[in-house]
Amino acid sequence: MRETERHGGRKIGRNLLSVPDHSQLPPLQRLSKHLAARRRDDIEGRPVVILAPVLASATRHVEQARENGAARILVITRGDGTGPLPEPDRITVHRLAMSPVHDVVDEVRAWQHLLRESDDGVGAVLDAFDPEARAVVIVALALGADSFYERRTYGARSETQERLEDKTLSRELWEAAGVPHAPEEVVPARLDEVRGAAARLDRGVGTVWSADASEGLNGGAVLVRHVTDDGAAAYEALAPHAERLRLMPYLEGVPCSIHGQVADDGVAVLRPVELVMLQPHGSDRFRQAGISSWWDPAPADRDQMRATARAVGEVLARRHHYRGSFGIDGILTAEGFIPHELNPRHSGGISTLGKGLERFSLLDTHQHLLIHGTLPLAMTQFEDLVVEACDAARIGSAYLATEAVQAAKTTTVHVCGHPGPDALVTDDVRGALQVVDDEAGATGQLEIGPASMGALVRFTPLAIEPGERLAPWALAAYELADRLWGTGYGDLVAQPQVR
Repeated sequence: MRETERHGGRKIGRNLLSVPDHSQLPPLQRLSKHLAARRRDDIEGRPVVILAPVLASATRHVEQARENGAARILVITRGDGTGPLPEPDRITVHRLAMSPVHDVVDEVRAWQHLLRESDDGVGAVLDAFDPEARAVVIVALALGADSFYERRTYGARSETQERLEDKTLSRELWEAAGVPHAPEEVVPARLDEVRGAAARLDRGVGTVWSADASEGLNGGAVLVRHVTDDGAAAYEALAPHAERLRLMPYLEGVPCSIHGQVADDGVAVLRPVELVMLQPHGSDRFRQAGISSWWDPAPADRDQMRATARAVGEVLARRHHYRGSFGIDGILTAEGFIPHELNPRHSGGISTLGKGLERFSLLDTHQHLLIHGTLPLAMTQFEDLVVEACDAARIGSAYLATEAVQAAKTTTVHVCGHPGPDALVTDDVRGALQVVDDEAGATGQLEIGPASMGALVRFTPLAIEPGERLAPWALAAYELADRLWGTGYGDLVAQPQVR
């Protein structure tokens, strides 16, 4: 059966969920079976190459490649990482000899270098593994890659989509979508220009400066600064990496995000998530430290966030022929949701929502849309099913890297305690969480393990309630990590809820 048919030049999705196979399964599971069948058609009998930042992040992709009948599997990675590793059966692992990385931008640039086929011995490894160049390449990275050493990539975003991530392009997008946004200015990276823009935009609590993408993608708030002084230090940190800087007022409120998926025949919009964005006390830096769907904005604010995502998704489809996942980061301010950043990829927020869904993968739909353009059911139906499922399956964790210590293996402890919903600085949560020997009655799980830049600490709450923010739990978890392992996070501050 054909997946689509043409009517008057338009592509119309045919509802294939009504086929008799798997007819007794719930709709999302039927969809999952259909996507799995299409993916198996693409992969069965072929070698599979997986590009993953760490081996732990490749575990799911290895399992899926095995399920899809991959002839053999090669994982190209930097190190093991934190979390369960794939079973070693029938896989080859090639560990890259990359230069040390100090933040997420360093890591992104290193992988961009590799993806642009600058041979670091990778070509020879690939030719030995796949001499006929038949392999399907899975890019488990949020980077554009149309091909990799003349081998086709599967479900990777295009380099055209990647270019949309430049923060200096956001205002044009908000205006095209007709959504409320904060004033902003994009100016040449010259100190007098930047200071002039800051003076015009400051509402009394400083401004936020972001570098453009002239040196390649940046993320994790590494090239972002909250400036409340003359900006000399921020300028010194950002200007060497940018031709232009984007400035906007500092916005008080809850950092949050809203996501969607774009098909040829419509946009599906999901539910909001909280972004755990922290600042070291007295610093102009931000630390992105987790994502959670436990938090709930008020219904009217939720509706506004979803309307914003729908309008932006429609612009992405109409103007840029966009397909697949996207996310919009913003702040829930006293005046409502204000977007400040587009993530044209399957970002951490939608990935988090997907991890909460039983026997269904939003990454699978994202990859399917990138390749095929439509799903076998209407996007309105898909949206209703997924939003209901995500509202019922709350999920979230806090995670933050540190260079203060090195972790050779993953260590896990259980903790008890509760930081309180209004705890927004480290002093408020000092001693709130304690290690317990017995898993029974624990309120959270804390682990430390290897990372590209020293160690990663991850906290998973076990006693959080719907509506609660994860930020206070994260503050308590990092305070405990400092006491246990000397992780050096120090005093941190979270933004207040002002709406």
